[in-house]
Amino acid sequence: MDDRELFVDAQRRYLSSIYEIKRGKRSRYFLDKTPRYYNIIPELYELFPKAYFLFLIRHPIAVLISIMNTWAQKSPLEIRHCRNDLLVAPDSLLDGLDIVGDRALLLRYEELLSNPAFQTERICKWLKIDSQPQMYMYGNKSKVEAWRMGDQKFVYSHKEPCALRATAWES
Repeated sequence: MDDRELFVDAQRRYLSSIYEIKRGKRSRYFLDKTPRYYNIIPELYELFPKAYFLFLIRHPIAVLISIMNTWAQKSPLEIRHCRNDLLVAPDSLLDGLDIVGDRALLLRYEELLSNPAFQTERICKWLKIDSQPQMYMYGNKSKVEAWRMGDQKFVYSHKEPCALRATAWES
């Protein structure tokens, strides 16, 4: 094993142990929905070449409007903190799709909101797991841990994804 392979193997073991500790047990699946994963797609693929990569993309103007409504409400200048999310992410995601190849599934945010049952079924079929309605139904809000990031208001007013949100940015 050369130095690079040794380094990659050590990183893989380290991250796997963190994921296992966080999850509380050995798990077959790990979900990282961090919006800025686009920064590390090549590294993730190198560390976990057998992993499935679901790329959730959204219309770029919708991303801009979301950032403005969530992070830059007090001052439009706050958008500067999200510069890479707007200018770097789109190309990085496209490059990532090329890197990951057939280990990737592309999902459009707007399609997920418009037809959550179908899209959830599609994802589950790709992952070879059973689909269940509670995967996209928010359920009892009193039992759901509050989100710390992103939309902290709208999601709590619905039981499932709302198709109207897919095009709300257009107005």
